[in-house]
Amino acid sequence: RCELAKALGLISAEEFHDIEILRKIRNDFAHDYAASFALQSVGDRCKNLKFAAREHNVKEDPRGLFSSAAICVILNLTNRPAYVGRERCEAREWPY
Repeated sequence: RCELAKALGLISAEEFHDIEILRKIRNDFAHDYAASFALQSVGDRCKNLKFAAREHNVKEDPRGLFSSAAICVILNLTNRPAYVGRERCEAREWPY
């Protein structure tokens, strides 16, 4: 679904990037009972999130990076259907 949304131009490359990382972290927790934000692999993924809040006075722990990125992506996508609905595309013939 994410790849289709990106291909259709419904989400940006940055949103797709973070969605994929969030998905991988979610899968870590879903499939490994020992998963934790303290694990190096999870922490490294969290550090690669582009939408994570990074402030001078905010502690950048993996869980905080994950939470802030997830919230930001969700907020970005909440009203996306309304924006997409305003720019309805017409069906057209594609060249072979």
